[in-house]
Amino acid sequence: LLATIIICSGSIFYYQVWRSTFAEVDRGLEAAALYLDVTLRSFPPHIQQGIEAPPMLPPPLRPDGTAPMPPRARRSKEQFLEELRLPQELNIPGINNPRDQPFFMVMTANDMLLKKEFLPSGYSEATSLAGQFYPRPTLSMVKNNLREVRMIGPSGSKIIVGKSLRRETDHLRNTAIQFIAIGLAFLVFGVGVSFAIASRMVRPITQMSATAELLSEKDS
Repeated sequence: LLATIIICSGSIFYYQVWRSTFAEVDRGLEAAALYLDVTLRSFPPHIQQGIEAPPMLPPPLRPDGTAPMPPRARRSKEQFLEELRLPQELNIPGINNPRDQPFFMVMTANDMLLKKEFLPSGYSEATSLAGQFYPRPTLSMVKNNLREVRMIGPSGSKIIVGKSLRRETDHLRNTAIQFIAIGLAFLVFGVGVSFAIASRMVRPITQMSATAELLSEKDS
């Protein structure tokens, strides 16, 4: 009975830890995908579509026939895409650790690359792009213990944000080992206490039996 109670309690507690651990990762990835979506929406349509900017027409002459001041130079595509990054403020576990650094990839509707950062080795871009994309962040597991979010951005662009679960898996493994060790300690302690209580309960009965046998021998 004691072992059953320990196993059930430990399993429930471990499930809660497991659930909260991955929920934290999922919330961070969803927030990152939405952040990239908002950033993309601040760009001109031609940047979102990965095409060249339309030519700038010369401004009309002033009423007096003189040319106006030249327009400000446009920001380049590279300058816009420099802003497309994951902010450090996002609460994604491991964002400051190079081994657990979240990665992202943004493609146009025609699968032309806009920007990608920190993609892990062995990552299959084609496999991820072949998955389903929806207007809201959609979570999925991919090979090599990677968790990622996909969503459709402005102008039909595709946003992918992911992260290795190595850190979380190691944490859960260590937690499970600690639970097992604590459970075994409680089990050994409980068995020892049970034996001690049983011994105290049996001792008077044993003494009474010995006394009865002694009196029986004297009477005979």
